[in-house]
Amino acid sequence: MRIGIHAAPENNREQGEDTTAKIAGPPAPLSSVARQVAIFVFHADGVHTEPLSPGVPVLVGRSAPADVRIGDRSLSRVHARFVLGRGGRVLVTDLKSTNGTWQNGHPVETCELNTGGEVLLGNVVVRAGELGPEVRTNTLGDEQQFREMLEARLAESNKNGSVFSVVFMRAEGTLPSDDTHTIAPGDVSRWAHRVIAALGPNDRICRARRDAVLVLFSEHGARAATSIAHHVGAPKTHGEVAILSGVAAYPDAATRADELIDRARSAADLATMSAPIHIAREGAWQREVIAPGSGPVAASPAMRKTLDLAERAAQAPVPIILFGETGTGKEVVARFIHEQSPRKTRPMVSVNCAAIPAQLVESTLFGHERGAFTGANAQQRGVFESADGGTVFLDEVAELAPAAQAALLRVLETQRFFRVGGSREVHVDVRMIAATHRDLEKAAAEGQFRSDLYYRLATVTVPIAPLRERREDIAPLVDRFLTERAPHGGFVIEPDVYTTLAAYDWPGNVRELRNALERALVVAQRGRIETVDLPDRVRAAVDIDRATPEPALPTTQTPAVSTMTPPGDADLRSQLIAHERRLLVEALEGCGWNKTRAAERLGLPVRTLTYRMTVLGIQRKGR
Repeated sequence: MRIGIHAAPENNREQGEDTTAKIAGPPAPLSSVARQVAIFVFHADGVHTEPLSPGVPVLVGRSAPADVRIGDRSLSRVHARFVLGRGGRVLVTDLKSTNGTWQNGHPVETCELNTGGEVLLGNVVVRAGELGPEVRTNTLGDEQQFREMLEARLAESNKNGSVFSVVFMRAEGTLPSDDTHTIAPGDVSRWAHRVIAALGPNDRICRARRDAVLVLFSEHGARAATSIAHHVGAPKTHGEVAILSGVAAYPDAATRADELIDRARSAADLATMSAPIHIAREGAWQREVIAPGSGPVAASPAMRKTLDLAERAAQAPVPIILFGETGTGKEVVARFIHEQSPRKTRPMVSVNCAAIPAQLVESTLFGHERGAFTGANAQQRGVFESADGGTVFLDEVAELAPAAQAALLRVLETQRFFRVGGSREVHVDVRMIAATHRDLEKAAAEGQFRSDLYYRLATVTVPIAPLRERREDIAPLVDRFLTERAPHGGFVIEPDVYTTLAAYDWPGNVRELRNALERALVVAQRGRIETVDLPDRVRAAVDIDRATPEPALPTTQTPAVSTMTPPGDADLRSQLIAHERRLLVEALEGCGWNKTRAAERLGLPVRTLTYRMTVLGIQRKGR
């Protein structure tokens, strides 16, 4: 029996409304509702629903002439036939497939499926079921489509102030099965239908990993999303797996797509059987819980230089500005500074300045007294008071309104403030770290940021290089990420994956790298991550490098550059490649083509030298 779930839109945030999901009453008797049998095809990129008509065969496979085509390498071109027979039973026939059709762990040539029965085609699960009175079109969509939908929802909410939620749902306490012909109870294919049945027409869902999904509740805030998650998460029958969820609501938890996803995932990691739903922090700030081994990766000279400066600055109680592109890991460096400072035993409080509504800036930063404004039912401490003795991290500080900048300057200079509605001055002892991706000096010169606040904050400026300028960090970042996501092992990375990752420029930096690996974990088969599992845009970087013709070596020791006209981009690229190639060849020849010694001479990791030799086509003569 399927119970419908409905929740009204929650667009009136000014009045604090958050409509709780309503569970509909008993469904109509089966005799009064037209039921239609369908097959649900669960695969790495989604769930395909195919209604069946009596006596009409439906072919499932990888390509034409299959009716249902799933791009899974474990499927044959035409793998199996499904026909709806008498009594609602589905007759399944294997069509001499390579990897076979399996039922209950055994290969079958033909079998029958009742409602809820399923077979395994290669690695693809096909379940027979009933569509009910309404045919839902929601499916486990592609991750890229999910993110595009989330970005569109963000743009809409920024205009009209509406709310929505991102929910990360994971199976409780299950591990992947070692048997390639048996799907573990926690696999998404076993329980995704429970979530899909609860989605509205504008909601979206995609597979996050083998045992987890991401859901966009496009019209529900935290309370309604939590109610729905509670309903679908509780097992309804014996043997069903419990689903634990993390809820990140816009704008309370975050205001950017990647942050909403990350905080929903982190919240889900904190969920337990006794508390199956965990809501990501409400409000724009949180006290940091710093886990061992969560510090920055510094395999590259650029990152080692950054951390060296950060470590020296950490010893003095001066303000610090971290400057770097979005996704470079500014918050990770801020935590590193806090850990290296004498304040490491005290709290670190992070605040996303871009997420604070203008009318709540003072209350968020400095707290408020009871009765200070409508809804202030109790005294509330703010960011600075909560961080007393420790560190305040102001992310996206350039987004603060001018009035908030003035208030922040006073705290920096006096370490004193008033709570909103209060008459008693509060004194704190905090160290301030700010972060931005904008040029604050230019913004101050143009009047877009207070110059006195900039000069007060910028006692020490710590730049963080983008990932494309510290490619040596990519491999250790990959290894750490996989250790976090699969602590018991089970995933093998093909060597050319590292080469492909190092060739891409990563405009989204570490955050984009993490998302690419999340995708690889989802689509990888039999625990082996291959280049084909990476996003198309990442794989294309290697193709471009291979398509670039090898430039001719210059005949002089110094590259010939015209002094009359500047070279074009193509000329400059060719000259840089030629110069790099010559340096590598000279180092290799000087070390008798010993890569280890040549890498030491060049100041490069051996893996980076080997990769660049492959890209530039460098080989020892006679080999």
